Amino acid sequence: MMPTAQQAAPQAAPQAGQPAPPPIPPLPGQPGATPRDGSSALPDANADAERAIRNAIEAAQNAVQTAGQTAPPSVVQVSPDIPPEVVPIIGIVFGSVALMVIVTPIVRGIMRMIERRQDKALVHGPAVAQQLAQLQQSIDTLAIEVERISESQRFQSKVLAERERPAIGGGESAGR
Repeated sequence: MMPTAQQAAPQAAPQAGQPAPPPIPPLPGQPGATPRDGSSALPDANADAERAIRNAIEAAQNAVQTAGQTAPPSVVQVSPDIPPEVVPIIGIVFGSVALMVIVTPIVRGIMRMIERRQDKALVHGPAVAQQLAQLQQSIDTLAIEVERISESQRFQSKVLAERERPAIGGGESAGR
């Protein structure tokens, strides 16, 4: 018969300040255990699975207990010639350099991706050239029409000026 979880790994004594883990009830079929459904024992497959689960739970509890125990922080041995403030400064400098080495290519890649998206939005080639030629032709046609309108206005103002002169001049000669 396989050793039970309680026999295989005795529970470690709780550390000062840590709560004790909850007790693990005995497996069915062990001395002092009563079967759940009133039968004499569970089938072997279920009993083996429960034992494996209980072993895993105990291992996890032991890992949690040992993880709570921390080792004292390591002290950096520094030469007496070097002031103690220099060590963190050197760490900051090297950390900054490492961060720049890592972050710079990532930022460049993102910027290139943004530029490529903008280039795709622009229209290139013959379509733009054709539209520009049509726009230039429309502007030339508009300029010609504006020139014709200004010529027409000059002509009309000249004709009106000539009509008013004889009428003004004729009225004076008729009255003398």
